[in-house]
Parts: sequence; structure tokens; C-alpha cells
Amino acid sequence: MNRYITQVKLKNFQDHADTTIDFTNGINLIVGSSDAGKSAILRAINLVFHNNYKRDTYIRHGEKECSVSVKFSDGVEVTRIKGEDVNSYLITDAEGNIHSFPKVGIVTG
Repeated sequence: MNRYITQVKLKNFQDHADTTIDFTNGINLIVGSSDAGKSAILRAINLVFHNNYKRDTYIRHGEKECSVSVKFSDGVEVTRIKGEDVNSYLITDAEGNIHSFPKVGIVTG
């Protein structure tokens, strides 16, 4: 089975207050005018798969946290939540079970 991204949701991520992008199997193009937020979509997807967060540069101005959800064709959904005091993942498996991973990359005493 080929697994592919079917949807990306951005909340308070850079200029995206609440954006949902639907994808189909195959080639998908993201088009828009300059400074419309195309690159932010790619940065958001990257944030879900990598722990390379740079301070609060991804959080929409005036907000305390942002989240990015990536849904896959097999029903799995991975959500990254990042804020001043939060750096966590929520993973919803294909059966609908939610697995929480708080404080990703944070070393506690």
C-alpha cells in the first residue's frame, strides 16, 4: 500500500490562522502569489517530521502556540503542537486511538 498525505491543517502557524489543505494521490501543486504562505506549508510539514523548531518563529503573531496536523491515506494523523511551554506530538492511529507524546526533546531533571 502506498501511503500519502491526504490533508494538512495549520493553526496559528506563521500567517495561517486556520488553514486546511487537501491532497490527492499523485502529484499535487501548491500555487499562489508571492508571500501567500506556500513555503509556510512546507515548513509546517517539516516541523511535524523533524524537531528543528527555531524559537517562536512559527507561531502566528499574538498567539501562544501553533499546531500542524498531517493526515495520511491509511487514516493515521500526526499533530505537532508547539508553544512557549509545549512541544508535543499527538498521534491518532488507524483505529482512532490517540497516543500523546508531551515534552518532545525536552530534558527533565
